[in-house]
Amino acid sequence: MIQRIFSALAIFALLAAIGCGPTTETPKVAEPVNYDTTIGELGEMYQFAAVPVRGYGIVAGLPGTGSSECPPDLREILVKDIRTNLKGDVRIDADQFINGLDTAVVEIFGTIPPIASKGDRFDIKVIAFSGTQTTSLAGGTLYPTELKEISGLVRFDQYAPILGKAAGPIFIDNSNPQASRTSTYVLGGGVAVEGVRLAIGLNKADYITAAAVRNRINERFGPKTAKAASPSEIEFVVPRRYSGEKEKFLFMVKQLYMAEDFALRKQRIEMLAAKLASGADVLSAEYALDAIGRPALEALAPLLEAKDAKVRFHAARCMLSIGDDRALPALRAFVDDASSPYRLPAIGTIGFNAKRDRAIVILTGLLGDNDFKVRFAAYEQLLRLDDVSVSRTLVSDKFFIDQVAHKGPPVIYIAKSRIPRVVLFGAPIAVEPNIFLESEHGGIVVNAPAGAPYVSVMRRLPNRPRLVGPLSTDYNVSDLVRTLCEEPNNNSIQLRKGLGASYADIAGLLAKMVETDIVKATLIAGDLTTAGAFVQKTE
Repeated sequence: MIQRIFSALAIFALLAAIGCGPTTETPKVAEPVNYDTTIGELGEMYQFAAVPVRGYGIVAGLPGTGSSECPPDLREILVKDIRTNLKGDVRIDADQFINGLDTAVVEIFGTIPPIASKGDRFDIKVIAFSGTQTTSLAGGTLYPTELKEISGLVRFDQYAPILGKAAGPIFIDNSNPQASRTSTYVLGGGVAVEGVRLAIGLNKADYITAAAVRNRINERFGPKTAKAASPSEIEFVVPRRYSGEKEKFLFMVKQLYMAEDFALRKQRIEMLAAKLASGADVLSAEYALDAIGRPALEALAPLLEAKDAKVRFHAARCMLSIGDDRALPALRAFVDDASSPYRLPAIGTIGFNAKRDRAIVILTGLLGDNDFKVRFAAYEQLLRLDDVSVSRTLVSDKFFIDQVAHKGPPVIYIAKSRIPRVVLFGAPIAVEPNIFLESEHGGIVVNAPAGAPYVSVMRRLPNRPRLVGPLSTDYNVSDLVRTLCEEPNNNSIQLRKGLGASYADIAGLLAKMVETDIVKATLIAGDLTTAGAFVQKTE
């Protein structure tokens, strides 16, 4: 049908050309577009790689370890930023604020992730400005600042599009004695201000083809997914369903066939299923079949019995993604096989694609698994599914405490990238009685004499000789952490007063409590963020 329309248009164009009067040239007839092809063959999808960004800002709240040095050109910019952030509050002199030893001028580096959506967060690296006398950024907070593409910055005041913003408490890996005090991080401190612009550029500009591509994408992935911005370009967005699988979605769009003729589609399905069954380039075949959708299910079903585990897994994942629960037993078998390399991917597939109640039954059974990677993968999916087995508490806008209820051995996980969080597997986890502990440098004191009904916590604040406190908390690790970290003048509904300790403080304290058997659990620290790894800087 589509090809007949194109042929008619071509004939019309030819007649119009002939009717315009005598000519010595043979009129060129536009060849109709072959729609027995994929969207990826009709045009090029713009690639959106990660974008390194940079900025300049101020870390405040330091205990006299900052400095007043600041390049004059940068000072002028920072003064304007401070006045803007203070919204006309004349009680603070911007120059005096920069000159104080409790502030430090810093450089900020980060990488906006590929295919970023507006609001996506990423880690940032914060480095004391070179040539200054700042000795430590520990305990400080990065004030809000703007991030621009690093390749476009030559001067402090150079105009460039603002791609991100950054702010948040400084994190130092206190478990590493060699960790720098002037080259630090803010976990999840960067945020993309706009999502990347996803588009397909057609090889040949044509309004009808652009509209057809738009319609095909919307037909498969839902209305308003795509729009024809011009005869040569189709813009589109990632549907919410694929927000955690963006790369897969882009691949599916490229693999989406334009023509939906029954016979042609049947041939494609048979060809792709045979390709998957052969075990060659299974990912490409899986995503192409997923793009076709429900018509591909009957060709996929026999592959659930394939001898090759790779074929079984990719067929099952494709079927469950399309919405067929017949794949669930095959995926469950991978989950239950401790030796399978497809165990973790199967957990993710079940969490993303299975019906919520069925997914929760499978995932909760993994929370006590002997393999911590399996436990962690199940926890993350259950958190996303908002299951009652995982409870999340935001502590003073600094980090999360996630409590995971199960009967397995207790584990405390400390994140050092992306989302700052303490995860308590086997919660509630208790502090042992009859204890006395000081954190590194005596910054925090935890005390519970024999028979004491509560644990007493105190903290030494910067520039104050005496310990602040004591505050009382129960023997629950979660309650102890919250009491230490909530702000002293908390105006929240919970009215919990705390000692204002940082996430880095708590990470170090929990490590010491586990090491000294004050908390009987296993401590597992996540990998340290690699934010700013591209920065070549002598520290």
